[in-house]
Amino acid sequence: MVDTQENGTCATLVPLFDAKTEDLNVKDLQSSFLNALALSIADIVHTKDEQKAFKSHLIFTILHILVKHGGQGFQCFQVDLDKAQPETADKIKIHKSQLHPLPTWNIDESSITGNAEVIEAINKELHLDQVPEAAEHIQFLAGDQLSIARLCAFELI
Repeated sequence: MVDTQENGTCATLVPLFDAKTEDLNVKDLQSSFLNALALSIADIVHTKDEQKAFKSHLIFTILHILVKHGGQGFQCFQVDLDKAQPETADKIKIHKSQLHPLPTWNIDESSITGNAEVIEAINKELHLDQVPEAAEHIQFLAGDQLSIARLCAFELI
């Protein structure tokens, strides 16, 4: 008797929080990208305020890991840590993201074409293949590094 395990390729949809369809226009994205100014050193080097904020966020992250995973001896600092959490104006409202698992497919993702088949399967499952204007809107895809590299290669082909 031989035991085997077979896994199908699967995907999960996560709706974008507070997104509007008009903000996901492919032509607007392409235009913005093509008309963007070249990066300068000032675009990537932190200002003094950004350096200070970045450092405080890093310190908080380290302390959070220590309190959360450092054992019972550190758990007593949770209340103080919560009070010390740094904030910025760039935050979204607290919400719970919905997850929508899709069925599994018998698709071999080990090739460039296999990864493209996954995208086709997602579009078919959502009936986007029947909505011509769906191609006019951005789709955000995530996956492991190899899958994303294969999708980029497929796009170049």
